Amino acid sequence: MAYSAVSGHTGHNPTTTPSGVVNASVASVRLPAAGLYQSLTDVQGHLLLSGGPDGSPLALTPAPASRGRCRRAAVDPRTLALSQQAMGACENPQLFLQGVLAVLDNVPGAVNGSTLRVSRVGARGKVSMGPVLLRYTDLPGTEPEVTYGDGYLWAYVPLATHGAELLAVSETSGLVASRVKVPEVYRPLLLANASGLWFVAEKSLGPPVDPGLYHVAVGQSRPVLVERAASGQWLAGWGRTLWFGTSGNSGSRVVQLTGNGVNLDTELRPEPAGPALSAEAPAGATSYAGAPGGKLWAVTGGPCARYVLQIQPATGTYREVAFVPAPPGCRASQEPPQAAPLAVVRGDLFFLQPWGAGHYGALFRVSLAGTR
Repeated sequence: MAYSAVSGHTGHNPTTTPSGVVNASVASVRLPAAGLYQSLTDVQGHLLLSGGPDGSPLALTPAPASRGRCRRAAVDPRTLALSQQAMGACENPQLFLQGVLAVLDNVPGAVNGSTLRVSRVGARGKVSMGPVLLRYTDLPGTEPEVTYGDGYLWAYVPLATHGAELLAVSETSGLVASRVKVPEVYRPLLLANASGLWFVAEKSLGPPVDPGLYHVAVGQSRPVLVERAASGQWLAGWGRTLWFGTSGNSGSRVVQLTGNGVNLDTELRPEPAGPALSAEAPAGATSYAGAPGGKLWAVTGGPCARYVLQIQPATGTYREVAFVPAPPGCRASQEPPQAAPLAVVRGDLFFLQPWGAGHYGALFRVSLAGTR
């Protein structure tokens, strides 16, 4: 299916005030139900779907299954065709085209009863399991959060044995390159780039914490508070640029950082409707993604119909570029809201849309005229 959407069209209640007319083409493909795909990632230039009966370690869901069976499929960005479809052990990094993978053994409620290890692809493709790096307590909202960036696997563990810790594990050697004490916070937002790891602390699980955006570089002994903010809403990045969304005086405030310094602070007016999130999703499951040229994509609405926005942080403006109607059989009153996993490839936006019962059943590509 493919169709065009023009900002300002009728037939629904727009969530934005358009700033100019934009032509966008939207293509989609229905995914096989057996895949149960719940993660969409750009791994080393490859657009990858993952999921399956036991979930995906790459998905933005609490304590994803590290044991059991997972599926993966590569996506052709031009045709949306699936290839390299495979099923394998969820703890095998090769299945997800990764060099290392965090392996979580969760024992809900048991004090220090859960463990974090790292599996690694070694010589001749042999997969090995490393030692226990941390023990932690698995409670709702305290699950480890994991992300990749600039050659490292980063793991934020709020309720580790000796307090919250942040680990940086080399994607090539599988060794711990950095281990830092961090605030114990509830479901932090995480994003890693060439400058290191960025996290947003808001709700403390222990001692009081200054809310805001923190930064940690490999080898750094402690996190540094870069920007104070009482309500951190989302993080997005592209290259060395990072965007931080929080509440402003009269709208959604966007702080842009290149390297470690703030070089832009603006507000979006009126404030865009926030992406729908399930109650179980970590704070990092927001539907924002960075793009070339200092722009941002956002997907709002849900759980059925979606609105696709493009944000211009430099001017504090945004525009609705596409409307994706509810898929057949999706009933907003009966479906839990789900975030739309996003990826940006060659300037185009790709996102997953859930069908019934929270299962992701459709993959969309949104392209702006003149950008392909």
